[in-house]
Amino acid sequence: MIGATADKWETQKNETVLLAAMPKLGKTMVATSGPLPMVVVACDLGKLSIPPSQDRSQILVLPYQELTREMGDAGTTVVKKDVFTRLMRDLYSVAKAVKAGEPIELEDGTVFPTPKTVVLDGFTRLNQMIVDGKLALNNLQYTEDLSKEIRFNFWGKRLTDVYAVVQQFASLKLNVVITSWVKAQVGKDGGQTGVWLPDIGGAMDLRTAGVVGTSLLCYARGGKYYVRTQPDGIYPWCGIRDRVGIPAEVDVTITPQEPLPWNRIFGGQKQ
Repeated sequence: MIGATADKWETQKNETVLLAAMPKLGKTMVATSGPLPMVVVACDLGKLSIPPSQDRSQILVLPYQELTREMGDAGTTVVKKDVFTRLMRDLYSVAKAVKAGEPIELEDGTVFPTPKTVVLDGFTRLNQMIVDGKLALNNLQYTEDLSKEIRFNFWGKRLTDVYAVVQQFASLKLNVVITSWVKAQVGKDGGQTGVWLPDIGGAMDLRTAGVVGTSLLCYARGGKYYVRTQPDGIYPWCGIRDRVGIPAEVDVTITPQEPLPWNRIFGGQKQ
């Protein structure tokens, strides 16, 4: 039997966080306000949002902004597997280095210290990268091309791979942040239920919120940015473990006078 008292259990000292929202509502800004050094697995296209006060030399960006699907010359699009295989290989390498407490070595010889935080930024697109990569490995171009014989197997493997990525990082002894968009839940009748879920992919929409310790909705109102820490009928997956008395809404607007968003959410003493 292996165990430890709660005051010495290393996992209890770290945060695993899901930040979900519509685009441009502060997910990445909150994520990159976490403890340094930090690795950001950047799956969304374009710039990263980083608080001005953060030391950018302590943030290693691993960009996966190449297209996993490109326009073809016959009125169709063509999937590519090289981005998918590099992504999965690099995710494994980062997790392996963190688990061993070793620095991260890049192909050009650069050595980056063992991170205190890993951000998987843009998990909605990361999921699509996995889907496109698996299509390419099966020599298919569209999910509609999946035959009945392999369709269940294909989606089952995709679910397993996404779940493995989430669990692999959530189990590490450091802070982990996953960002995603949100989507409307659709009922069996094809209509919207009024509930909005993280857009991770299929059953992982709720599984991811269950695996992590904190699931937050990011939103804006009146020129300020906030996170929701408690559930309601529209966002039932919101919540934060091991915190007593935290407000249902936390202001995370970046200002020179206020602590960084991460400290406003997690900086207080745990109860």
